[in-house]
Amino acid sequence: MKRLIIILAVLCFFSADADAQKVTQTRKIEKLITNVIDSGFRSSVLISAYDTLKQVADNSVFSGVVVSAEGHILTVAHATRPKEVYLITFPDGVTHLAEGLGRIAVAQEGRDLDLAMIKIIKPGKWPFSKMAWNTEMKVNQPAVSISYPGSFDRKQPNVRVGVLSKVDYTEGYFVSTCKMEPGDSGGPVFDATGRVIGLHSWVEANEDFNFEVPVDLYRKYWSALNVAKNYKELPQADTIISIPTAVSISAIPPIQELAEIPGQFSKSTLAIHSSRGQEQLDILGTIITYDFASTNDTYILSKSSMVADQPGVMLHGKKIPLTVISRDNENDLILLKVLEKLPSGIRLKADLKPLELSNENLGNFLVSSLGNGLKKVGVLSTVYTNMLMRFSVGYFGANANFINKKITITDISEGSAAAVNLKLNDQVIGVNGVPISKPAEYGAELSKYLAGDSISIDAIRDGQEIHLKMFLPAYPGENHVASQFEGGRSARSDGFNRVLVQDAAIVPEKCGGPVFNIKGQFYGINIARHSRTSTIIMPVDVISKFIKQALKS
Repeated sequence: MKRLIIILAVLCFFSADADAQKVTQTRKIEKLITNVIDSGFRSSVLISAYDTLKQVADNSVFSGVVVSAEGHILTVAHATRPKEVYLITFPDGVTHLAEGLGRIAVAQEGRDLDLAMIKIIKPGKWPFSKMAWNTEMKVNQPAVSISYPGSFDRKQPNVRVGVLSKVDYTEGYFVSTCKMEPGDSGGPVFDATGRVIGLHSWVEANEDFNFEVPVDLYRKYWSALNVAKNYKELPQADTIISIPTAVSISAIPPIQELAEIPGQFSKSTLAIHSSRGQEQLDILGTIITYDFASTNDTYILSKSSMVADQPGVMLHGKKIPLTVISRDNENDLILLKVLEKLPSGIRLKADLKPLELSNENLGNFLVSSLGNGLKKVGVLSTVYTNMLMRFSVGYFGANANFINKKITITDISEGSAAAVNLKLNDQVIGVNGVPISKPAEYGAELSKYLAGDSISIDAIRDGQEIHLKMFLPAYPGENHVASQFEGGRSARSDGFNRVLVQDAAIVPEKCGGPVFNIKGQFYGINIARHSRTSTIIMPVDVISKFIKQALKS
């Protein structure tokens, strides 16, 4: 017996030692990533075509990186044209005009090239990043992306972290796991020393397949790219002498192995089941123990638009009903209560102050609980930001004309709420009890409602007044490979005033669970999968304020 106890003690010692080594290694990798971001952030720019007559920038954007003090910017051919004028926005908000130079979009000699250069017009000394040598790349080396995903419509970049998964670039590209989407095209990928190794070009549906233009090709065609010309054949290459560096970059473990759910919170996540008509809804919930008015009651916090009728959780082998305490439509939060005893939750205090986060925290590791001991690890991509309502307006899907002074349905879109409930020539006279008699009122009233909302429609069909109830789905995704990621976008994915963003790929039904940093600090809950690159976090202070208001009412 004594021998068994000694063996167990030794095993525990080595286990603890291994855990300590893992934490130390993770912190070192995290520090390395934040140093890269600090180095490359200022040179990573937002680019948009600029109308010099109207003095306005185009709404479509792409990304680039400044690689010389004189203002040479590397980007990709599929986003640019020679002699076009572009508005360049640095992360600090400073803007300048640039001119399109060389463009090489050539498939030749077994390679598919996607190279372009633009240059800031105004003479100056600009912040820039150095270029690496692609011959130094190795599989599983860390890679950091700093670029501007178009689904966010913001002037500061998002950060994503991955590894190099294919370093052979003989076909014109290498592959990284740094996720990208439209808008990121031309954005830089940095190595662990903060040097540019490639530029974002294109993706496959699988989120781990992101194709990067190697920076060595820009070196090879540097002279040609400095001429404002659209090359239809491969131009003459420069003579390049590779200058090996003394830098040795080690591979890192898979990112998913770098952080764990804090042990004390391992049971703080559970699955919530509800229904909306015939549709079954599944979402995660976070167990919260809230210190308020001398009580320590335990609640369940989740995503409101994914909790509908008859919500419940599985406890002790049976479904236990939940009571809705309050909903916050602005932040898509819901607070629920269950009579059964729950595992210990995450303890929150009233009047909790916001986490003190800045751009210095970008790249910090975050671990998301997915329930049943499962997790996803990502990094902090964006600190506190607001998200305009772009993708989350409900898909009513019925066009109407003003015929005989009646708002008459003339077209119904497939897959919309109207397709289930309305018919052509129905006359709409009210939305959610609000009378509608003018064309402007029809669109204005319907635009108030989000994907996930239920609304009522008063209409006249064949001379008879009818009353219809319907659920508004999300608009169909764009027909682009970058929109075909696993699980798709959450029905309510934006329209938030103050959120955090991470790059972990959380499918919509696995939102609602808690998010922690590597020190075990609670950051908030995953409130939505927004795009191929990003999951949105509702921060802890917003959550605390909601719960306090809910319990006061």
